[in-house]
Amino acid sequence: MCKLSLISFTFVLFVAVSSSPQQRYRGSTGEQRYRGSEYDSERAYRGDGSDQWYRGGDSSQQRVAGDDRYKEREYRRDEDRYYADSPQSSYNDRNPRPEKLHFVLSATNLPAGRNSRHESVNSYVKVRFGSLPTHSTRRGEDLQSLDDSEVFVNELNPKWIKVWEIQYTKGTNQKVWVQVREHGITGEGTVIGQAEIDLDEYVEHGHQLTVPISGTKSGQIVMQNTAPFKFTLELKSIPGLDEFGGLSDPYVLCYFRYGKDGRDYKFHETKTLDNTRTAVWNQPITFDNFQRGTDQMFHFVVKDADNISADDDIGEAFLDVEAFADKKQKSVLPISSYSNVTLYVKYVI
Repeated sequence: MCKLSLISFTFVLFVAVSSSPQQRYRGSTGEQRYRGSEYDSERAYRGDGSDQWYRGGDSSQQRVAGDDRYKEREYRRDEDRYYADSPQSSYNDRNPRPEKLHFVLSATNLPAGRNSRHESVNSYVKVRFGSLPTHSTRRGEDLQSLDDSEVFVNELNPKWIKVWEIQYTKGTNQKVWVQVREHGITGEGTVIGQAEIDLDEYVEHGHQLTVPISGTKSGQIVMQNTAPFKFTLELKSIPGLDEFGGLSDPYVLCYFRYGKDGRDYKFHETKTLDNTRTAVWNQPITFDNFQRGTDQMFHFVVKDADNISADDDIGEAFLDVEAFADKKQKSVLPISSYSNVTLYVKYVI
């Protein structure tokens, strides 16, 4: 009878303790405390010098501090987004910073122009940019106008050298709207077609995207990023080409091309330095059309200015653009026609 009473008393005591909203356990590794749902689901754990705090709910936060390290994480179930980069990562992801983009445009397989006598076209592009309203039906008309490109003559696959610069912000429905036109003698010319480029998609595809041109039977627009850099020039051992004084008045024409035998595109001309055998141009030259993987070459043409007759040719030199940009060092180039004339191209960091 005594044993039965003792067992009954133990069972009642166990039920009473288990039904309590609070339970406390102390062990050799630390201390744990738990409160039920009526206390807002709080838990605290302390042990081994660390401190952890957790609060449940629709917007969960977790904070850990210990071993001289601090991290903060926030999880938002309603947005299905998880921020874990840094204490400021949640703010940065929800409020992305603008990013400067430089890009060029080219076209492939354009239809022959109406005003062309051959299978070619004289083309240029009008460009607009901005955040497009969700329900917009006017498309390009709602965007900001940017500068037009130059006219590319007699080519069905033009590569316009104009470089555009824009401020891109992720997740803001930004578009680049391109209208391809055939250059006319008067006015803006005839519309060939248009294309719309989603900037989020462009960035996700590695800053290069090809889209079809609508409104025409063929053609695509290619948008590709550029990586501008700067350099300076120095010319030594210049021959004396002036009739009087034995000096020269040198200047350099700077071109780039796609492949060593490609078409030249002029992007800079230095100032003429009078009466010298050594020319130093300290003002950095900006090349904003650098595109990786396109076999670009610099073509430098050195000349001597002459007030009476045509300018004299001193020589020329070539330089692989991508190799120069990767090394970021000074390149020494011999000038053709004069074996002792040297052009120094110095990368500016």
